[in-house]
Amino acid sequence: MINIKKIIYFLIFTLIIVCCIVTTKITQAQTQQINITLTWSTDTYVPLKYQGKALPVRGSNIEIIANIDNLKINSENLIYNWFVNDYFQKESSGFNKQILKFNTQITINNKNVIRLEIKNINGAFLGIAYLSIETHQPEIIILTDKHEIKSNQEAQFIAQPYFFNISNINELDYKWKSDEQEASKTGENNPNILILKINKLAELIKKKISIYAENKNNNLQRAQKIIEITLIP
Repeated sequence: MINIKKIIYFLIFTLIIVCCIVTTKITQAQTQQINITLTWSTDTYVPLKYQGKALPVRGSNIEIIANIDNLKINSENLIYNWFVNDYFQKESSGFNKQILKFNTQITINNKNVIRLEIKNINGAFLGIAYLSIETHQPEIIILTDKHEIKSNQEAQFIAQPYFFNISNINELDYKWKSDEQEASKTGENNPNILILKINKLAELIKKKISIYAENKNNNLQRAQKIIEITLIP
């Protein structure tokens, strides 16, 4: 009489071996075959001489390019599947779709997570890459060569915006203030410039110069900066 326990043990052992083989094949199929580098850029405004990287804000356009580090594989003959915050980008995915363009979304942690999965034309997995892009706030600074101004002199202050969704600085609405009093702009052609003329003084005075800038086409994009100056008799 055949020992039933031995048969059961044999079947369990066989099943384990089969599972291990299948798992190994799946793992091998999903092994990273290529190195993928994702580079991104955005079109927010930065000064011409700015040497840093333009940063995205809410509503910015972002472009991501996939670069394949493998001379044996033609990057134009691959299938690119793009995901933004786990949402499949159908229009941007497919054969030779190496570039993803999208508009930044509102997220809880102010980050947009990009995932790219690449397959060959036969559907075999080749690699996966991730990229996290943080959404920032627009900024503005005040440029001046004088923080100490003497009686009967004048000083020029220039508001320099960064990371707004604009093409030029005139797309912003500027509001200058000296302490809490609204200050006049130089003119409509240079709304980002303030010229402060100082009369004769009897004593030393400290003042706060502030600039508030807002995107004329998007009032959610705004920035403010305050500096302190000293007026000397």
